[in-house]
Amino acid sequence: MTLTDSLTQPPTLTSPLNKASGVGVITSDTIRDIRLDWKALSGATSYEWQLDYDTNFSNVSFEDDAEASSARLPALEPATTYYWRVRATEPVLSPWSAKRSFTTTLGAEAIVPKLTSPEAGVTGMPLKPIFQWSLIAGAHCYELLVSTDISFTNPVIIKIGDYALPSTAWQCDISLDYDTTYYWKVRATSSDTCSDWSAASAFTTESQPEPDPNPNPEPSSPLPSPPSSPPPIQQTIPEAQQTTPDWIIYLMGFMGFTVTVLLVIILVLVMRIRQP
Repeated sequence: MTLTDSLTQPPTLTSPLNKASGVGVITSDTIRDIRLDWKALSGATSYEWQLDYDTNFSNVSFEDDAEASSARLPALEPATTYYWRVRATEPVLSPWSAKRSFTTTLGAEAIVPKLTSPEAGVTGMPLKPIFQWSLIAGAHCYELLVSTDISFTNPVIIKIGDYALPSTAWQCDISLDYDTTYYWKVRATSSDTCSDWSAASAFTTESQPEPDPNPNPEPSSPLPSPPSSPPPIQQTIPEAQQTTPDWIIYLMGFMGFTVTVLLVIILVLVMRIRQP
């Protein structure tokens, strides 16, 4: 086989294994100490490698040349899937190798989630509080524990494994007890590893409301309506009965008339006598 024939073949990738997970070591919140390895092509004196976030390599994120059949990668992101490939560039270009992928570790030393709500030491929390924490880059899910003791020996809420939470907030789906102190903590997880648990935080639920002294008040009786006034009594006053006989009345009238006439006659006589 000639030199030209050997460089018509693509390099064979050896490490990391295809679809490997938990690759690298986390240091200062980044993944380091990852090395790409491939089988050397006979006669090749230089190689080119590429590393990207997708399989198209349309906008290559990392690439460089290597004189040997290995290359050390720069700092990468935790819990992130990368795709890579290699080809010979000297003395002639070879075809690109088959694409491989690997996923970096999340690492126990990764930044742990920061608990934001409920705030540490807060009191009067509702019985179904909303738990919130900070985002961790590369985390697939978050595990949550809630307990009445700080050692978490008997948690009342366990969201781990298949029950891990996909986002950075979750509303409690059970009613906690009144006036009780609870401790809670969270950690981030990826496909193959997890971060350390966050520091435990505590909160106290609201007190039980005072019972209603009159929970079932009887409906108040309407005030009795005043009795309606009785209809006015119409009394017919009988006409006074005439008790004096009619003949006496006539007699008295005649006598009154006679007296009047006599008085007039006397008055006339007196006036005539006084005339000279």
